[in-house]
Amino acid sequence: MNAVFPHQTSKRGFTLIELLVVIAIIAILAAILFPVFAQAREKARATSCLSNVKQISLAMMMYAQDYDETFCPGRYFFGTDAWTWDHYIGPYAQKSGAVNFGTGNNPYLVCPSDGTPRTSTASGKRSYAIPMSFVAPNDLAWKQEVQTGANYITEGRTMAEFPAPASVITVLEAPLSGNRIGHNGTFRAGSPNGQLPPAGANPPVASAKTNHSEGWNYGFADGHAKWMRPEQSARTPGINYTTAFVNANGFNCFGTVVRPCGMWTLSEND
Repeated sequence: MNAVFPHQTSKRGFTLIELLVVIAIIAILAAILFPVFAQAREKARATSCLSNVKQISLAMMMYAQDYDETFCPGRYFFGTDAWTWDHYIGPYAQKSGAVNFGTGNNPYLVCPSDGTPRTSTASGKRSYAIPMSFVAPNDLAWKQEVQTGANYITEGRTMAEFPAPASVITVLEAPLSGNRIGHNGTFRAGSPNGQLPPAGANPPVASAKTNHSEGWNYGFADGHAKWMRPEQSARTPGINYTTAFVNANGFNCFGTVVRPCGMWTLSEND
């Protein structure tokens, strides 16, 4: 009797060319999808940062309502004692620990996209600043700082000084190497250019680009917050800016990221 064996077929593996084609397809898909995933992660970080800015803006408004409609001081510095704006809004915002001269850790003061190394770790990061400049005359949201000997005082303005509070910036991103919680040095920025670490910063900064898709998150005197490109915040469409331009409050602004007008100033005609 003859035995009957089932028909046997040999198993065929992938050829080298087929493997290379599959690898190439995977590489192409990765090249397409990874930037999308990175953008999605950055969008989430930007949204979290925007929430921080709005919380700070609202805290500043609540402070003003409790203190005769006057915004909090930008800085009081008396010798070894110093308090900056983040100290004053602490009771009105999400607070974790003290904020007196740099102690404590307040999550709402840190933007998730802030990757700038700090020159000191004596206190946690502070990713935000107030608009203030030493240039006079000055109609930014905070008054020009007054120095008396070794003492420095930056007063907040009254709410009545803001003719259009929805268009005046009161808080902005400033991922600077010296900007940390409670620290009285880098608590301010006088322009979009001042929001960026300077060239040759120590420690060095990997990138001097804005944090979120070439823009920043800004908070306003009425409590709202939004994303804008720096040049959008610094000038008003339709105005012919020159180096001789002076707004209604007597401030000589150029409508540039170095000498801004627009949403940086109180005046409504710039």
